Amino acid sequence: MRRMLVVAVGAIMVVAAGAGTAAWAAGPGRGDPVKREAARACLDAARAASPDADRATLREAVTPCLEAAGITPREPTPEQQARREALRTCVKSAREASPDAERPALREAVRACLAEAGITPGEGRERRRRCFGEAKAANPEADRATLAPIVRECLSQGG
Repeated sequence: MRRMLVVAVGAIMVVAAGAGTAAWAAGPGRGDPVKREAARACLDAARAASPDADRATLREAVTPCLEAAGITPREPTPEQQARREALRTCVKSAREASPDAERPALREAVRACLAEAGITPGEGRERRRRCFGEAKAANPEADRATLAPIVRECLSQGG
């Protein structure tokens, strides 16, 4: 009798933990639930059409369905593109300069190259923190889901 009680309590704990996890995963700040369901439907349809497909094939099959549902990837801003191009150039030059170097040495060479290009690591993080602080000061009672669009707007205006 005691063993059944322990098993029943354990089962209830597992169900409660699972329900809490599911509620947390679907909570605010996790994206648009309508878009998430559309994306799942597209992926399920692609998997049903070709169950043995690899990730790259599934990605190609899902893309038109996602575009039809209005889900498109965000295009990087010109500033982001310039930063990425500078990073690629610095990484390539560091690897060419010392092909046998360890990762820490390459990282230092890339960091120096980026500093010469006028790009400082962590710059975006500081902008996000500043925008979040301003948004929180203007809306002290707001939660993260409410603040997110305000922060995004601040960042899009140059932070």
